[in-house]
Amino acid sequence: MQTLSQINKNLEVIKKLIKLNSKIFYYKNINYFPLIKLAMFTNTGLENRKKRNKIFSSIKFLSNIPFFLINKFFYKKYLKKNLRKTDVVFFSDVNFYYDKYKNKKFNAFIDPYFRLISKKYNSTKLEIVPHWHNDKKNKLVQPIYIKFLYLNLIKFIFFKIKDYLFFKEKKFYKDLEVLLKEHQIDFNKDSFQKKFDQIYFHSKLLEKILKKIDPKTVLLTCYYNDMSLSIILACKRLNIKTVDIQHGGFEPEHVMYRYWQKSELNKGYELLPNFFWVWHKDHLKDKFYYHNKNHKVVEGGKLLIQNIEKIIENTQKNLTPKDRNFIESLKKYKKKILFCATSDVPDCLIKSIKISQKNKNWLWMIRLHPRHSNYKKLIEKLIKENISLKNIQIKNPSKINLQFMINKSSHVLIDQSSVVLDAAYQKKPVICLTNQKNLFSSWDNLKVCNFSSNPSKIISLIKEVNINRCSNAINYEVRDFASLKNFFFN
Repeated sequence: MQTLSQINKNLEVIKKLIKLNSKIFYYKNINYFPLIKLAMFTNTGLENRKKRNKIFSSIKFLSNIPFFLINKFFYKKYLKKNLRKTDVVFFSDVNFYYDKYKNKKFNAFIDPYFRLISKKYNSTKLEIVPHWHNDKKNKLVQPIYIKFLYLNLIKFIFFKIKDYLFFKEKKFYKDLEVLLKEHQIDFNKDSFQKKFDQIYFHSKLLEKILKKIDPKTVLLTCYYNDMSLSIILACKRLNIKTVDIQHGGFEPEHVMYRYWQKSELNKGYELLPNFFWVWHKDHLKDKFYYHNKNHKVVEGGKLLIQNIEKIIENTQKNLTPKDRNFIESLKKYKKKILFCATSDVPDCLIKSIKISQKNKNWLWMIRLHPRHSNYKKLIEKLIKENISLKNIQIKNPSKINLQFMINKSSHVLIDQSSVVLDAAYQKKPVICLTNQKNLFSSWDNLKVCNFSSNPSKIISLIKEVNINRCSNAINYEVRDFASLKNFFFN
C-alpha cells in the first residue's frame, strides 16, 4: 500500500497526464492510460525486475515437459467433466480467502454475490491458479480451477521461451518511457512491456474457456490486478459484459477508480469493466461514470453485511479453546481498541499506545493485513519504543474473523482500510489515523469516522466517543434486482 504522501505525489502527476493527447497512450487499439496509473499505484513497471538466470530458468522449465504432458491429460478430463454453458461467471481470486465460515474458506468479495445471483441465474465460479495447485476441497463455494499452462501447453512453452531468451523491445514502450521521464516518473519500459505481454497472452488463453461456457456476464473483483485485466480484455473481444465488485474503499483518492481522460467518454477503455458494483452510491461519484455509456456505476450493496449476525454466531461456535480464552479475557477491559492495518503500523498508533500504558483496563488489538503486514517489524517497533506488550494482542485479532473482532471491540482504528464502513455499520466509533481529510472525501461526507494523527487527540477521542452516529455508511442488499438484470443480462 502507498503512503499518503506517495498518493498526493501521484495525483499531481496523473492530473498532468490527463491533459495530454490520449493518442500518445494508444498501442494496438488499446489505451494504456489505466496501466500507467496502475504502474504508479503499485510501483510495478517503475523499477527494474530482479535479474534471473535465463538459461537456467529455461532448462528447468523444459525439463518438466513430460510431467506437464501427463498432468495436461488429467486436467482436460477435469475441465470436460466440470465446464458447462452458463449465464454468469464469477472469477474468484485465490489470494482473497481471508476468513472462514462453517470451517470452510470463504471469499467475502465474491462468494456472497455468487450465492445470491446463482439462485436466479445459471452461474459458475472459476479461479485461476498455478499449475502446481492442489485442490483441497476446503472452500465454502467450490470453484472450477483454471490452469493456464494446460489450456495450451505448446503456446505457453513458446511464450515462456520468448520471454526468457528472445525479448524484443518495442518502440511504443521506449517512447512512453521518454514521455514519463519528462514528468519525473521513473519508468522501466522492459518491465512494463513484459507485464502487458503477459496480460495479453493470458487473455488469449481465457478466450478458449469463455467461448466454451458462453456467459452473458462475468463478475470479478479488484479489476486492476493482472489476472482481472486479462479477463476483461478477453471479455471485450467476445462482447461479454464485465462487472467489478467493490472489494475495498475508494479512499484515499483511489487512482484506479478516479481521474479518467475526458477524450474517452465516448469510446471507453478496453481495460476497464462495463460496470462497477458499489456498496453505496456516494462512495464513487466521479462524473466520468455518469457521462458515458461504457462504464457505469451500479449500487448493489455489500452483501456480506446481510450475514453479519450468522457470521458472528458461527465464529463464536467454532472458536478454538485458545481463541475462546482470548475472547473471554476481553470482558475485563473497559476499552478494547482494534486497529486494522493495510500495511505497516503507523508511528502515531505506536505513540498512542505508549502514552496510554497507564490505562491498565485498555487493550490494544492490532489486526495485521493477511498479505501486506509484517509481524516481526511491528514487534521490533514496539520494543524499540520500550512499550510493554502486556496490553497488546496481535496474533489472535489477526486470525479471528474480522466482523467478529469488530463486534467484540469498543473502538476501531484504521489507516486507509475500508473496515471503517463495516465498523460504522456495527455502530463502532472509528478513528482514521490521518489529518488529510481531503483524501477521504466520501468518508468525511458520510461522517463515518473522526480523523487525527495526533496521539493525544487519538487518546481523547477513544475516551470521549463511544458510538458511531453514521446511519448510512453502507448498503447491504440489492434494492433493485430488476435494474441489475437490465444492466447485466440484456
